[in-house]
Amino acid sequence: MTPEHAEWGPAFQNSEGPISIPLIMRQNSLEDNKLLLSQTESPRGDVLFLRDFIIDGLIGTGAFAEVYLVRTRHEADNIRQFAIKKIKRQFRSRKDRDWLLNEVKVMKKLGSKCNYIVEFIRAWQEDSYFYVQLGLASKGSLKDLQSAFVLSNKIFPDYTIWHILHDVVHGLHHIHNSGFVHLDIKPANLLIHEEGYIQIGDFGMASEVGSQEDGHEGDTRYAFPLSCFSILRCFVRYMAPELLNFSERMCSA
Repeated sequence: MTPEHAEWGPAFQNSEGPISIPLIMRQNSLEDNKLLLSQTESPRGDVLFLRDFIIDGLIGTGAFAEVYLVRTRHEADNIRQFAIKKIKRQFRSRKDRDWLLNEVKVMKKLGSKCNYIVEFIRAWQEDSYFYVQLGLASKGSLKDLQSAFVLSNKIFPDYTIWHILHDVVHGLHHIHNSGFVHLDIKPANLLIHEEGYIQIGDFGMASEVGSQEDGHEGDTRYAFPLSCFSILRCFVRYMAPELLNFSERMCSA
């Protein structure tokens, strides 16, 4: 820290006269630009969105985040495209950041060897915003495909249904073998890779098996968001009936 940016403390007296000692100002860790988590060792100590990526377009935007289609600037082969999710709201506390980091910590532990899980690349903070770089599922979500079939008055053929079930079951098998439960499987979170296989995404509600956050069947801790029904009404149709019953608590399976 340079003297002009330091706060000067009280003067002390010595044989040559008073001396002012600069105080060290503690920097807010939420305001640093830094890499938070990476699937592999990153050659750079920090990541900056506009410096390190070429933005090819906006994939989608929602109430809480924007997702961009990007390519990396600093790699010799920058043809491969990725998705970067930027959270719209700046951090208000470390608890905010830790909550967002939970999702990417789960994805890092799941690794990149399973084709049926969205690939996690890295996560960083920049100007108090949270960014996550992910592998691209360029064909959209199962919800998008479902809507397209409905609009064209078509139904999924049997082989498509079996293909979806095969991929989702293999993805869940990998998640469960890794010691986690997803807790939010629904068409919007099942993404379609360019090669056609289904990938499970959005691990924001995922929990480690056996942790305090791992609820029991019928545990109303997972039903409390229903009081915000106008925001989360789309979740209800994919929740188990016993989770919607506030009056009865059932034992764990």
